[in-house]
Amino acid sequence: MSDESFRAEAHGEGRAYQAGRDQYITEDHRTFHVHGPPPGHTPAPTSAERLARGEELLAAGESARAAAVLREALRAAEADAQAQGLSLAGRQGPRIVQSLFQDVHGPFRNDLSVAQTETLRHIAGIQYALGRALLAAGEHAESEYVLRIAVGLLWRTRGTHHPDWATAQMHRALAAGLSGRWDFAMSLASDVYAAGGRERLGREHPREAALVELVHARLLTEAAAHFHGADAGTRAVRDRSGTAGRLLGRLNRALDRGISELHAEQADWDTARSAARRSVRACAAAYGDAHPYTKEARALLIRAERGA
Repeated sequence: MSDESFRAEAHGEGRAYQAGRDQYITEDHRTFHVHGPPPGHTPAPTSAERLARGEELLAAGESARAAAVLREALRAAEADAQAQGLSLAGRQGPRIVQSLFQDVHGPFRNDLSVAQTETLRHIAGIQYALGRALLAAGEHAESEYVLRIAVGLLWRTRGTHHPDWATAQMHRALAAGLSGRWDFAMSLASDVYAAGGRERLGREHPREAALVELVHARLLTEAAAHFHGADAGTRAVRDRSGTAGRLLGRLNRALDRGISELHAEQADWDTARSAARRSVRACAAAYGDAHPYTKEARALLIRAERGA
């Protein structure tokens, strides 16, 4: 047995422990290295490590590289899910019967084990990060598709009152709008506040609420530029084709008739300025004046005030 797979130092008898990737079993005052890479071999990063790396690249503004790393993370995570016998089919939201007989806000975990729930949450986290990377890279249509999956998985495993669902849904709304599906985007955005409630989200999860306000402000600013900017006359006025995936919004509005939905062309510069000011206040309070989110919110406010 090589020095790499055997260690004579006693760590106690008859127990197992783990150090990093390596696993050891101690017996008769000897420690056997039972799992770990062979000498000179560097193991492939785990999906969690790839996710962390992708988030780092995204924070550094390297969206294309982040997307490439996160695609690898997603492939690894989906392979792990398949190894557990977990199919992703039908896991992107509740079944119709579940939404009828359970709280529409979820979560819907009665047919999932704890391990399966955690696996789906992990995959949702990767999808969310990948969707944001694609959004930053200008791949708006693909971003909306990826974020749709993340939103569905989060609805199923965490519920719509969870801040992770709210942030993913608002990013999806932005991606949909930038893809030209403006009314659909406004519907998705209104679902966030219908489901979680702006005041409750801000009170219980101020950092996530500030991010939601920031993305919402950008959505309204982009919509104002689209419909009321200098070249608005050359663009299509509305796109009513985005009707798929709106079950939650329809159910929410059936339960709460007081929720109003802003049509895209109603998002003028006054609306954008109001949203930008709200996002500046929220981000400054939650993250501080020097944080990139606060700086982005201030830049949005300047843009909205200029009406460009």
